[in-house]
Amino acid sequence: MVRLPDGRFLVFSEGRQISGGTEAVLFNRDPSEPQSEGRTITYLPPKGYRITDAALLPDGRMLFLNRRFALTEGVSAKLTLAPPLSKTPGATLTGVEIALLRPPLTVDNMEALSVTREGGRTIVWIASDDNFNPLQRTLLLKFALVQ
Repeated sequence: MVRLPDGRFLVFSEGRQISGGTEAVLFNRDPSEPQSEGRTITYLPPKGYRITDAALLPDGRMLFLNRRFALTEGVSAKLTLAPPLSKTPGATLTGVEIALLRPPLTVDNMEALSVTREGGRTIVWIASDDNFNPLQRTLLLKFALVQ
């Protein structure tokens, strides 16, 4: 879920797939308010990946965390970057891949994304959790986004 600067909320479905992508609902305001209205849009993740989180960058662009598990390749994650969300009905979100995490790099069940600022730099945080599974790890990764 991402709160946009204009007060809208974008909420992604964890598993519902539509039109080759992931269903998301764009609310015109806080979805807990009775007057809020939502419309369905589609996010197109990289092929074979599913979105697990999204975050807003200081300039209004959106960063998406996508993960994948394949028996032959193990786990991997891709970060994609998209321009600010338009107000056009029926929008389809898609991003440009900016990072790929896969072995031998440190990667696991990546599912959390956050963006902060430190000393004028944009910092991207990515986390996984082990789900109480001895085959998984809890990780917290920190990157500077070079623009």
